Amino acid sequence: MKQKRATVTFQPEGIIVEVPLGETILTATKKAGIILTIPCGGHGRCGKCKVLINKGQNSLKGDFHTKTLTLKEIEDGYRLACQTKVEGDLEIFIPGESRVISQKILSDSLPVKMEIAPVIIRQQLTIPQPEEHSNMADIDRLLVEIKKTFPHQQIIIPYENLQKLPKILRKKNWNITLTYQKTSTTKLEILEIQAGQANGSILGLAIDIGTTTIAASLIDLETGERVQTASCVNSQMLAGEDIITRIHYASANFSNLIRLQNFVIKDINNLIKSFDCKPRQIKALTLAANTVMTHLFFGIDPSYIWREPYTPAVSQFPTIQADRLGIKIHPLSKVRALPCVSSYVGGDIIGDILVSGLHQKDKPSIIVDIGTNGEIVLGCRSWLLSCSVPAGPALEGAEAKCGMRATMGAIERVTINPETLEPTFNIISAEKPLGICGSGLIDLIAELFQAGTLTKAGRFTVRDHSRIRKGVHGLEYLVANKEETITQQDIVLTERDISNLLRTKGAFYAGYVTLLKSFNLTFQDVDTFYVAGGFGDSINAKNARTIGLYPDIPLEKIKSIGNGALGGAGLTLLSEKFIDTAKRIAKSLTNIELSKNYDFMDEYTLASFIPHTHLDYFPTVQKLIETGGIKY
Repeated sequence: MKQKRATVTFQPEGIIVEVPLGETILTATKKAGIILTIPCGGHGRCGKCKVLINKGQNSLKGDFHTKTLTLKEIEDGYRLACQTKVEGDLEIFIPGESRVISQKILSDSLPVKMEIAPVIIRQQLTIPQPEEHSNMADIDRLLVEIKKTFPHQQIIIPYENLQKLPKILRKKNWNITLTYQKTSTTKLEILEIQAGQANGSILGLAIDIGTTTIAASLIDLETGERVQTASCVNSQMLAGEDIITRIHYASANFSNLIRLQNFVIKDINNLIKSFDCKPRQIKALTLAANTVMTHLFFGIDPSYIWREPYTPAVSQFPTIQADRLGIKIHPLSKVRALPCVSSYVGGDIIGDILVSGLHQKDKPSIIVDIGTNGEIVLGCRSWLLSCSVPAGPALEGAEAKCGMRATMGAIERVTINPETLEPTFNIISAEKPLGICGSGLIDLIAELFQAGTLTKAGRFTVRDHSRIRKGVHGLEYLVANKEETITQQDIVLTERDISNLLRTKGAFYAGYVTLLKSFNLTFQDVDTFYVAGGFGDSINAKNARTIGLYPDIPLEKIKSIGNGALGGAGLTLLSEKFIDTAKRIAKSLTNIELSKNYDFMDEYTLASFIPHTHLDYFPTVQKLIETGGIKY
């Protein structure tokens, strides 16, 4: 018997899909290619996937709606997409706050001055023409001239170039331009043969594949200049917001794995289309990503990354021709990935190390890449130690009641008058706020703590104030009232939001301390504290130190390197020495697994307070309290 189906229309796009009766609206959005915010994994706990039913039949699952939506929202027709079944044809409006959209693009931290020795080389040649008594084959004439410049290199001519060689040589009277790619220290492959003098830049593409966002940087390989940048949402989010969900999805069957691979390949190709260049001008691509994302990009089974003993399938990834992967650049171009270290310490942190130069420093320094999966490296030129911490989405704003990623409408900076508790805030690319992103949450907690309104445990001390009121999840601070917001709903910070963020920042701080203890070091021994990643660049360092996300060290020692993953990928395009350096760094890194590390668990418990259980670990904060700078 044929299963009954219904038509679901999504507005404002007007996208129409058919789904079986009884499926959730969330399933229908995935079929439509619309990515909703579902930090709880679609279990009805976060209330982030709310949609407005314009018309049609639907039914609710359980009592999740009354726990996460107001009665007025339910009366107005709002529903949770993950907990609402399609019972007939529907027309649904998806509000902006329920959608995942691309975050702000960070600069990729390419050095201003560096010696450029790219993997792509261009050369102009004039080939001696054949004569009656000199009828050497065209290919041999070409090789003789090439060997004058590269006498010790093995020259590889792909079949595709050999096919067109005779006409290209004769088209401009035996004047040609060759483009080579270095495949090793002893091999040169002819990527392209063009008649006459070639015009246009030789371009390389650096890619950072994040769990949420994919960023791309187009680089001129002859000048080293960044030409364009672009970003998009990682479409793999249709299969799950976090990497564990995606591992489960990919592990179910091979077709799921290839589907996830195709998602990211399509995203990259769409970014390439957005650039003001011909795709064939892009002659090389290097990507940086965490270990899971790199496996999924290459279509390699990630099943055992999350299972003890947490083993990736590959750490040093193969170099693959672009057309084999379906990447729409020059088809013979090579696609490389920065190497990974362990299941949760990936090529993104290798890029951070390349950009910061930590591997060349005489004194120990720390790099922290703040994202959904937090990666930390402690080290210097003599040794490197790494770990990953279970950060989760709290620092990206995803777990907060009114949280959101750092996109249009997000409150990203906040100050609070300590006397009146009135806030002043900056909003990303909008006049009215839509929600609060991670940097705004850090500012709020730090400012409220300094005003004496929060305890070390993140509980409100003030109850009789117009800005502090009782909410569904305990007391909450009113950041913006509904008249000031895009959604016409209050934006608040709840005690639950604070608790979630304190647990996350506690994991980071415990990670720093665990690495330092391994070498009997303290924060006083740290020369520089580097912050990398899509989130780290927007953090107010002083406020991050106040709440204990950063250690209590002088602010001048804290340096943001922007998108180090993207920058590191770019460096390997501009100088082949960085390719070898990246491999050496990955092999020299010693990784500490924290899941069963008792020191880490003890430190985590102590660090889940503002700024820490032991206030003397944060002398700057302690001094402010003693002198009245913080009302404690």
